Amino acid sequence: MSRPVGVGLAVAVFALALGCGKTPSTSAPTGPPAAAGIEGSWTLVSIEFAGIPDTEAAKKSEAERTIQATADKLIATKNGKEDPLNYKIDRSKTPNEIDLTSPKGEKTETMYGICKLEGDTLTICAAISDKPADRPKEFKSSKENPTLLMTLKKK
Repeated sequence: MSRPVGVGLAVAVFALALGCGKTPSTSAPTGPPAAAGIEGSWTLVSIEFAGIPDTEAAKKSEAERTIQATADKLIATKNGKEDPLNYKIDRSKTPNEIDLTSPKGEKTETMYGICKLEGDTLTICAAISDKPADRPKEFKSSKENPTLLMTLKKK
C-alpha cells in the first residue's frame, strides 16, 4: 500500500471485520448476505503492526476509535471527517476472509485479511499488501509476519 497505516485505516478495517464468523440469517437480510448482523457501532480496543502495539491508538478519543458498520461499508472518523471503507466477507473460508477496499483518486487500494467474531469481540488480521497471496493464515503479527492485528468490541 502506498500510504502509511493509520488509525483511520485500522478503524475502517476493524469495522469491516465486524461480521466475521457470524452465521448468515435464514431470513432475507437487506444488503449483501455476508454483512448480515454486523451493522452497528464498534470500538477499537487494540491494534498492532509487525508485533508492535500502537499505544497511541488507545489515547484517541472514543469518536476516533468508533467504527460504524453498514451492510457493505465501515465508516471511521478521521480528523473530524468520515473515512469510509468498503468490505466483503467470505464466510465459506476458514478462517473467514475479508477484503477491504478504499477508493484513492482514480484507483482503489485493497487489503486482504482474515477475521473472527467471538461473542462481542471482533479480531481482524490483514496484510498491508495489495496481493491476495499475502493474506494472513493466522491471527498473529510479528516482525517476521508484518500484518495489522486489531481487536474490536461491540458497543
